[in-house]
Amino acid sequence: MTRKYRVMAVLAALGVCGVAGMSAIGQARPAAPGGKPGVNWQTMHNTDLFGGDYREIVYDRPGSTWQQCMATCEADRQCKAFTYVLPGRQPHGECFLKGGVPEPSTSECCVSGVKTMSAASGGTRGAHRRDD
Repeated sequence: MTRKYRVMAVLAALGVCGVAGMSAIGQARPAAPGGKPGVNWQTMHNTDLFGGDYREIVYDRPGSTWQQCMATCEADRQCKAFTYVLPGRQPHGECFLKGGVPEPSTSECCVSGVKTMSAASGGTRGAHRRDD
């Protein structure tokens, strides 16, 4: 897929523009267990959201998960998205919190997610529609 069509697909999925022939890729997930009401997540397996990091967490114990990274992002008002890097580059994984939503790229190393607000909570209209 060319960059132009990837960008169009992302914009259509975000509900930013109506692009003919582009449909939603998935459904929003509810907030993490015990998470904030009105927050939904679009998780993307095998996807890196490269750039836009404002905080990096290097886990120092086994057992870290992308859900743990998502919960950290959910608890942080500044966080709009995250990328969890599976153990390999670091022994127990890494979590990158993002202040914006970079363009997704395919990468087997990562699980990423985008925070969206439900319309009922007064959040933004149009959810990111990408899911595993």
